[in-house]
Amino acid sequence: MVKVVHHLGSPKWLIIAGLLVLGSVIVLFTVGSGFSKTKHHAEVIATVNGVPIHINEFRRAMTATKAGVISYFHEKYDADLSPAFWTTAYGGEIPLEMIKKRALEASVNIKIQQIIAQEQGVLEDIDDDSFVQSLQRENKRRQTAINHHQVVFGPAQYSEEAYFEYVMTNAVVSVKNDLMAHEWKPDEQQLKRFYESQKSARPEDPAFDAVRDQVVKDYIDHKYEGYVRERVSEAKVVLNQEQYDSLPM
Repeated sequence: MVKVVHHLGSPKWLIIAGLLVLGSVIVLFTVGSGFSKTKHHAEVIATVNGVPIHINEFRRAMTATKAGVISYFHEKYDADLSPAFWTTAYGGEIPLEMIKKRALEASVNIKIQQIIAQEQGVLEDIDDDSFVQSLQRENKRRQTAINHHQVVFGPAQYSEEAYFEYVMTNAVVSVKNDLMAHEWKPDEQQLKRFYESQKSARPEDPAFDAVRDQVVKDYIDHKYEGYVRERVSEAKVVLNQEQYDSLPM
């Protein structure tokens, strides 16, 4: 469960509470404290350790979690999508509140992974404006190449969601490889102990040597996921409550 600390009078944001934001402190501020009433205030829905989560990022997370929320309410309450769906209470649960909660959890998780990638020198800039500019440059490059009858791998034009997935996937792979080559490089005994802790103990389980490459991959995935969980649990998330509450579906 996420620990929520209300600071209503002091100087005024989860890949993942309940999923990965297990210990994060979310500080809720009212208008007039730490977030000033500026254009920047209007665009930032939260910060993670001082790093902003822009509304555009939050909306991407809402889009990514939308199908899961719809499925949850359909399976549990037989609720169908309708104009009133998102604001209707079903058994005390409101879809709009759930999707915002899940989007916040996912956004915090993603931002922590971006911070880690920046610390490792994999991502130079993790601001959303820079991401959008990079997307525009990439799509322009692709269109120019197509106009000149050059080979373009992948889509002719990236959607924002697809390009974000592409950038983050590559960033995470690079971070894992860098950490595996240095801080997390395991010896054979560590890999064997990890394999023994994960296998099912069935007689048909393959010998370690036969699956060593997969064990290495699983080991680094396990280490990375644990590291992200730890960083998320230690994160200070400052929520722009006014923007969060007023954000429509």
